[in-house]
Amino acid sequence: MSVYYDNLIERVKKFKEDQKEEFIGLMVDIIDSLKDYVHKGQLNGKKTLAKPNLDKLSYLLTICGKSIYKSAELEYKDVQTEVCLVPGYQEIKRKREALGEDFWYYAETFFSVLESGGWNSNLPSISSLFKELSKIKLSFEQKKRINKLARDIMASLKEVNNELVRDLIEEFNKIKMDNNLTLVQKEHLKTALLELSRTTGRLVQIYGQWTKDGQIIRDNSLKKKIDHLSTLYATFSILRKWL
Repeated sequence: MSVYYDNLIERVKKFKEDQKEEFIGLMVDIIDSLKDYVHKGQLNGKKTLAKPNLDKLSYLLTICGKSIYKSAELEYKDVQTEVCLVPGYQEIKRKREALGEDFWYYAETFFSVLESGGWNSNLPSISSLFKELSKIKLSFEQKKRINKLARDIMASLKEVNNELVRDLIEEFNKIKMDNNLTLVQKEHLKTALLELSRTTGRLVQIYGQWTKDGQIIRDNSLKKKIDHLSTLYATFSILRKWL
């Protein structure tokens, strides 16, 4: 498959329906085997060729009108599996560069798991997929499909967004009470928290300046929440371009 992959793509595109069904049947055992190696590689901390080959099969099955996630019944509830099967930011970009207009078929294999929230902990990958989709020609129906997908993803991330905002407001209000802030600092913080439901810009600036000056103690957990919310808003900005 690895050696003749490019030729195989062209051949599979010309398959009749009965040939497609036969091909899908032949691939299921291979998919199950690759899935096991993905698990083992992730658990042992070792890189294997299982994931790249799983991507190749995913694309071939998509040409046949099937999703690798349905055929192989991959369980995205398993965190190890989810981490393995979500392609990284740069990997998605390289796929689009390699596949060109056919990138749609690669991206389409992930739509069902995206809709179910399977990538919600991998925001850079969501951003990358939608950025790369904007670089290929799409039909009206394809754009309509992505519009729905973007709405579904934003809806599934809404509670995460609200929870982060609530947590940060609560923690910074505690910081305000526990530290000797000037009236000016308190006003700046108040403004930043009021803006937090749509942007983290001012809060990022305040946190950076206050920790640098020794006004407050650096808290890695707090910093991660701010960074995650910033990434979330950047992802929302990319998704809104499809609405």
